[in-house]
Amino acid sequence: MIDPRRIDLVKSAHVRAAHHLQLRPGTNVAVVSALAHVIVTEELANETFIRERCDWDEYLTYADFIRDPRHSPEATEALTGVPAAELRKAARLFATGGNGSIYYGLGVTEHSQGTTAVMGIANPRCSPATSAARAWA
Repeated sequence: MIDPRRIDLVKSAHVRAAHHLQLRPGTNVAVVSALAHVIVTEELANETFIRERCDWDEYLTYADFIRDPRHSPEATEALTGVPAAELRKAARLFATGGNGSIYYGLGVTEHSQGTTAVMGIANPRCSPATSAARAWA
């Protein structure tokens, strides 16, 4: 769960998030980039899935970009407020934990980074979910 607030999806009678990345408002892009950084640098991406469904050369360009240490959880922690160790654990779980999905609403889209955040989440060559081959498998 990535949300600045503690909402019912974090913990309720029927649902309990393994990780709640309680980011500072307006830092969605940095968190999504840090998740992708972990997945790419730790080689957790499903290459077969990416080659079959995405442009491989574009993915490699993106992977080179996202590997930059400025996108690491450690580099983004001060900005986002999300502890690097917790973000790394969440990225690893998302990449290796079976089928997953990403749901977002107006909180992501209704601020100055909205377009960039949605692209980071939804663009097949950029999304940690697709890179890990979990959301659309």
